Amino acid sequence: MIKTAHKEIKQGELALYVLPVEAPMSDAIKLLNEQGPDTKFVVVTSAHGKLRGTITDGDIRRGILNGFGLEDPLVRIMFPKPLSCKFNDPAELIQQMMFQVGSINRFLPLTDADNFLVSILIGVRNANVPMTALIMAGGFGKRLGEKTRSKPKPLIEVSGKPLLEHVLLNLEQSAVDKVYVSTHFLSDQIRSYIKATGREGYVTILDEKTPLGTAGSIGSLPRDMSGRLIVTNSDGLTDLNYRSFGEFGSNSDRDVSLAIVEHKVYIPFGVVSQSPDGRYVSVVEKPVITNNILAGIYCFPTEVIKLLKVDEKLDMPDFLTRVVENKFQINLFPLHEYWTDVGTPEDLSKAISRTQSKS
Repeated sequence: MIKTAHKEIKQGELALYVLPVEAPMSDAIKLLNEQGPDTKFVVVTSAHGKLRGTITDGDIRRGILNGFGLEDPLVRIMFPKPLSCKFNDPAELIQQMMFQVGSINRFLPLTDADNFLVSILIGVRNANVPMTALIMAGGFGKRLGEKTRSKPKPLIEVSGKPLLEHVLLNLEQSAVDKVYVSTHFLSDQIRSYIKATGREGYVTILDEKTPLGTAGSIGSLPRDMSGRLIVTNSDGLTDLNYRSFGEFGSNSDRDVSLAIVEHKVYIPFGVVSQSPDGRYVSVVEKPVITNNILAGIYCFPTEVIKLLKVDEKLDMPDFLTRVVENKFQINLFPLHEYWTDVGTPEDLSKAISRTQSKS
């Protein structure tokens, strides 16, 4: 028994954290989604239980970016040389090793003399980093037609709750410390909703007198904020844990995270390729074009607030260019969690059906 402040996961509980090396990536994603917000890792073992590697949420997302599929085995994306200790090593050595494995996914496999997994130590997640969110809720929602003529889009209901409520509940469950909501169109209704739900201390309204684009309201945030800033649209529904997202890639105060989603376009015709001089080359029958699209979810160090003037109008693509020009590094964060954009009546119907099937 290790007498430390860390939680020790023993044999009877290991199933939630361990997979065999030949298991597919989809099994690891399922396991990560079943774990709590403070533990996002998988220990990979041989078929007989020997330690082979580890996988974190970040390894999964990097694997997706590198082209690996859901059925690829874990051996292709795992970290093959994880730090570990023997279960009977001195407590002082184990404590020292725990500090070396990082503050985001702090865990340490413990093995026996033959490298068979005995247990796993899990450290306490560092929740001291302030996490603030800005919800962009000032749009007109014109694509929803009559539904948004007299009601702001963030208050359109999906399965009995406004879109804004879905986002706020997720932020609260993700232990985000403070929320700002930027508004413009029918802002009084959003302000009244925040008051009616008793969130006036937790949520602050930033009312744009004139539309400031998709990034301008960032410049209206307090200049003395510290920690990490999550910016999210009010019409995106997701199961993403925002604090985990905020901690991804936050190895320095210059790291930015950009959530992306794989989007496929199916062309129901044969597509002709031609040479530069207009001659036939080939035909691809009914191809599928795959691109990464913005999910409308970003995480910035709060220093970026100073890159905008108060009430400066700016759209997000131009703001990201400014961020890069100021030597911040943007990391891509592929979403494997559920995500949908509620922009059209068809999107709204799909979101309602999905949330009803979950309940």
